Amino acid sequence: MQKTYQSKNPKNYWKRSWSLGNILYFLISLFLLGLVIFLSGYLKKGDDRKIIWSNAITVGCVILIAIAFFVILARSGFGRKVFSPLISIYHNNRISSAAKSKYKDSMNQFEKDRILNQERQKYNAELSKKNQKKLENESTNLASYLLITISSLILIIGVVTLRFA
Repeated sequence: MQKTYQSKNPKNYWKRSWSLGNILYFLISLFLLGLVIFLSGYLKKGDDRKIIWSNAITVGCVILIAIAFFVILARSGFGRKVFSPLISIYHNNRISSAAKSKYKDSMNQFEKDRILNQERQKYNAELSKKNQKKLENESTNLASYLLITISSLILIIGVVTLRFA
C-alpha cells in the first residue's frame, strides 16, 4: 500500500516529471513554438498583418498541441499492440540463440527443450526485473500537459488580442 501512496504523492509526481529528457523536450518544444510563430509571421507576405499573425499563432500552437498529444499517446502505449508480434519474435530469437549456444551434438530433444525452458525462465526473470525498475522510475506526461496548456493559452490570448486590436 505504501508504494501506491508514493506514486500518487504530488511531490513524487513532480520529481518524476522533470528528468533531463523531459526538461529538454519541454524547452525545445517551447523554442520551436516561438520559432514557428515568428518565422511564419515574418515570412508571410500579405496586406493584413493581423490575419498573418493570427495564422502564425494558430499554426504554431496547433503543431505543438499535436506533437504533445502524440507524445502522450506513445507513452500510454498507443502502438503497443501493433508492435507486439515483432517484439515477441525478437525475444524468442534471443532466447533461442542463448539456448543454442549451450546445445551439444549428443543431446536428445528432451534435453534441448529443458535447456530452452531454462533460458526462457532466465530471460523472463531478467525482463521482469527490468520492467519493475522501469515502473519505479517511470516518467510522467506533465511536460506534455504543460505544453498543451501553454499553447492553448497562447492560442486563445493571441488570437483574441489580435482580433480586438
